[in-house]
Amino acid sequence: MKDHLLRGLLLAGGLVLTASIPARAQDYPKFQTSLGLSYLHLEGSGNLLGMNGSFAGNPNGWLGFVFDFGGYHGWDFKKNVYSFQFGPRFSYRKDKRLTPFAHILPGFALGPRTVFSPPFNFAGSPTGGEFAMAVGGGVDLNPSSSSGRVALRVQADYLLTYFGTRQNNVRVTTGLVFRIW
Repeated sequence: MKDHLLRGLLLAGGLVLTASIPARAQDYPKFQTSLGLSYLHLEGSGNLLGMNGSFAGNPNGWLGFVFDFGGYHGWDFKKNVYSFQFGPRFSYRKDKRLTPFAHILPGFALGPRTVFSPPFNFAGSPTGGEFAMAVGGGVDLNPSSSSGRVALRVQADYLLTYFGTRQNNVRVTTGLVFRIW
């Protein structure tokens, strides 16, 4: 009788543990991709609009590895800057409606070599990749308290670039995040 009771308890405990594995896996998305409209203010009075996107793999609930890319074009479409960065993202996932995050993303940027040289002629010849780094963060806003597959992202970054000299830039992005659990 005791053996049957012990086996039953062990079997019930094993079933509970096995059943909880999928629930644990849904505490955070395994992958995220985002796409949004972006504004880039360049040191030297240049303002560009464009798109920013990212793809992230999340090995756990607080750490992700992000590939971030952006393309920005000036008002007259003669100024172009493209950025490509990769690095860690740290997320705080304690609230199902808000997920704040911070990241450090070193990489490179492509743009005209004369983009930041006086008199700020943006029509110069294109360069190879120059060092760039985005440091910043934002928040993902879920439309409901459930952990949905789509969220709204608001993000702001300090974007350091080197096109001949060092430039301190600001990038603001808003868009959608798509999650794969």
